Amino acid sequence: ATFSLGAPAGSSKVGTGITVSAAPTDGESGLRQVEFFYCDTSGGPCVPSISIGTGTEVLGIYSVNWDTTGLTDGHDYALDAVATDNVGHTTASSPSTVTVDNSPPVVAVATPAPVTGNAFQSYDAANKRLWLNATQSGSFKLRATASDPDSGISSVTFPAMLGSGSNAGTLNAGVYE
Repeated sequence: ATFSLGAPAGSSKVGTGITVSAAPTDGESGLRQVEFFYCDTSGGPCVPSISIGTGTEVLGIYSVNWDTTGLTDGHDYALDAVATDNVGHTTASSPSTVTVDNSPPVVAVATPAPVTGNAFQSYDAANKRLWLNATQSGSFKLRATASDPDSGISSVTFPAMLGSGSNAGTLNAGVYE
């Protein structure tokens, strides 16, 4: 019978340690093992033939953790699983393609934007320090640029300056504030 990978979903962006899973069945002799494979599609279509490992079965789902640290960031990789029954017959899953991204995003502090009290604050760009007059009041927006060529940026969060919590950044003309 045909089957598909359960995870990761096709077209996903994945990093190292991602779980690859499938839930094949065999109503005849039962399953002996499920092995997972990959190949780099950057040179064109390929048949997954490099072993990720043999899956461990839990409640009918076979899974293995995939260490992608040695793979090329930004490349697409085809994944599949091969189920072997207790008689030795094999069936391959339909392949799924994912993009590997093991690199962290690049983040740079941008000049904070004064909101109020501009006369009572200054920014030292060389040392990336914001100086505030402790006896005056005012407010500013923290700003940063962020990029990741392989998977993009989903969010930028600024830590709380005073107190607890954090603040989600909003993209404004290429800069998160």
